[in-house]
Amino acid sequence: MKTFVKTLGAAALLTGLATSGATAADADLVKGFWLTGDKGQVVEIKACDEGSSRLCGDVVWSPAGTPDETLVLLGLKPSRANLSKGHFWNKGKVIDLESGKKRGGSIELLEDGTLKVASCKRNLCNNQVWERPSAEMAELPEHIRLASR
Repeated sequence: MKTFVKTLGAAALLTGLATSGATAADADLVKGFWLTGDKGQVVEIKACDEGSSRLCGDVVWSPAGTPDETLVLLGLKPSRANLSKGHFWNKGKVIDLESGKKRGGSIELLEDGTLKVASCKRNLCNNQVWERPSAEMAELPEHIRLASR
């Protein structure tokens, strides 16, 4: 679990996460800034390209300073398997940028507004819950704090 937290927090890449029942409004619910589970980084989730329905994410803040927008999420799409859940994206990859190892991944927007991020190898998954950063977190850059209000 510690390795997973470090992988997602420090430098991970989620590739191709998807749901076909989700709408643009659903994607808007996951766009924006997220504080990783270990509270070590802030990831910004946004459209991969202008007009794209796929979502990408970059690490935009860490305690050691902004890490040159390290890519951590790539190609998130809506998921067919969980149409009743609505806010679920799967069929992605988590790539540890330090080791280059790839694992299956998924994300789910939970009812409490947090984001469950899973990294799976075969049927064994490690989960992490990301939350929106607080406007009171003085160590964050002003643009992130303002967006958190």
